Amino acid sequence: MTAERTLPWLQTVPQTNVWQQWKVTFRDVRVLDASNRLFGVYNLTQHDLSFVENRDALKSMLIAAAFITDADADGLPDHWELKYFGNLAAKPTDDPDGDGFTNLMEFAWGADPTDPKSKPVLDFGITRDGRFNVGYYRWSGGVFKYLMEASKDCRTWDGTAASVRYGPPANLYDGTGRARVVFYTAKSPKTELLNFLRVKAIR
Repeated sequence: MTAERTLPWLQTVPQTNVWQQWKVTFRDVRVLDASNRLFGVYNLTQHDLSFVENRDALKSMLIAAAFITDADADGLPDHWELKYFGNLAAKPTDDPDGDGFTNLMEFAWGADPTDPKSKPVLDFGITRDGRFNVGYYRWSGGVFKYLMEASKDCRTWDGTAASVRYGPPANLYDGTGRARVVFYTAKSPKTELLNFLRVKAIR
């Protein structure tokens, strides 16, 4: 959890008094929502998880924190609209920063819809054994299904483990609700040449 993080995970160091900043009590479980905002605190000293009712209560809190509210049913979560626009008037097809990407696209790919310099971006590289890989940022919640596929000719695409491999999304814990994903061709170019990769966000 602490790898490549600038803020220790509930660990006080001389430079940063994290316990004081987070206002934590020993054995606190601090539950965050999809945008890394504090949703609730559940203390395991006060609520012994050996009791089923306490386990159920913590489970209910985690499920409630993961629930996405969309009061105007426009496909954009309320907390995302409030964060960037301060209201629920934003439309999924709007492009307020004029960068060519709609609000829905910016939401799906973890970009800031109010900043024209913040756009959905794919980056690419080559693994040590010569396989093509693509990285991208995505919304870390469950609104979209992200389908990653490989192809030899851009006509026939395959998203099975026989063609593409990837690990779980790496949450950034930076308050944006974003995660980072890198996927790559499953086979070495020495055995089968797959020249193209793509990712689709599906609702």
